[in-house]
Amino acid sequence: MKVIALIGLVAIEKIQLTVDLATYYTWQTDKTVTVIDNVSRLAIDPAQLSDEPLIRVKDELRETLIDQLPQINSDVVIVAVSEAAELDQLFISLDVMTETIADVDLVTVGLVDLRTCDCFPNLRVKLEDYADMHFLAPFNAEDIIGVIEGAVG
Repeated sequence: MKVIALIGLVAIEKIQLTVDLATYYTWQTDKTVTVIDNVSRLAIDPAQLSDEPLIRVKDELRETLIDQLPQINSDVVIVAVSEAAELDQLFISLDVMTETIADVDLVTVGLVDLRTCDCFPNLRVKLEDYADMHFLAPFNAEDIIGVIEGAVG
C-alpha cells in the first residue's frame, strides 16, 4: 500500500491537492484510493471525491494510522495532515507506522507557502529536513504526481 502524507500549513491547497491525487490514482492508474482527512480548519467535502472512501479524523492521526490503516484495503491512501500537527511527533508516528504495518510504502510531501517562509521559518526548515520531498506554492498537481511516482513508483 502506498501512503502519501501531505503536510504543511496550507489547508485549502492541501485539500485541492488531495482531491487531485485521489482523482489521478483512481482514474489514471485504476488503483483503489482511500482519503484520510485530518485538516483542522476545513473538512474535505465528500462530493469533491469520486467514490473514494473518506475517513475524517479530527484528533491526532497516530491512533488512526496504526489501528485503522491495516484494515484499509486500498492501493493508495492519501493523508491530508492537520496544519496544527506537531511535526516532530508526526514524523515519529509515521516511522512507527512503517515499522508496525507490513508493506507500507510511505512518501511524505511538505507543502510550503510564503506565509510559512515568512512567519514560521522553523516549520519550513522542518518540512525541508523531514519530508521526502517538498514544494513551494503555487502547487502544480501534475508536477507533484510526477515527483511522487518518480520517487516511489
